Amino acid sequence: MLFQSANVSNEMVFIGGIERIFAILLHVGLSIIVMYGVFSSKRGYYLLALTLHFLVNASAVLVPVWFSANHLLLIELFLIVISLGLFFYCLKLKKVWGMS
Repeated sequence: MLFQSANVSNEMVFIGGIERIFAILLHVGLSIIVMYGVFSSKRGYYLLALTLHFLVNASAVLVPVWFSANHLLLIELFLIVISLGLFFYCLKLKKVWGMS
């Protein structure tokens, strides 16, 4: 076991590392959305970034209420889906913004 004194399994350490990668991807994507909204003078992008951030944070509370399955994996899956969707949307914005 990697962290014997902390009583944490290696699988949980791995899941935590994957979660951090996608959390960073999410926050970078949200920053790009806000920046695009500022430069294009569209407030809707700011609201989109706030809404997505709220949904990801709220999933930690709502998923255990709605589902009785393994909560951690469902929350992480939700984060991964939102992060990847946001990543591909930012790639699309890059082309629209003229940065291709």
